[in-house]
Amino acid sequence: MTKIDYVNRISENLSLTKKDVNNVINELFELIKEDLKNDEKVMITNFGTFETAKTKPFNVYSPYDGKLIENIVQTRVHFKSSSSLKNYLN
Repeated sequence: MTKIDYVNRISENLSLTKKDVNNVINELFELIKEDLKNDEKVMITNFGTFETAKTKPFNVYSPYDGKLIENIVQTRVHFKSSSSLKNYLN
């Protein structure tokens, strides 16, 4: 499913305009992105938790010139589903 599919379903269920629902969803995603950028944990009750983790830097060799390249630390987003979501899916 895509975001527009969810916008359509929510607007039908709640009798709201698609524009209003789209604005709310976009704002929610922006707030989640800001919190993750600030290394905060995002917990959504009965759904799950989003967290960021930084990887260790590692060195790789360039296949073009054989020089050593040191990668920068990368930030990854991890999701852990809640037990109620797991139980619902099973």
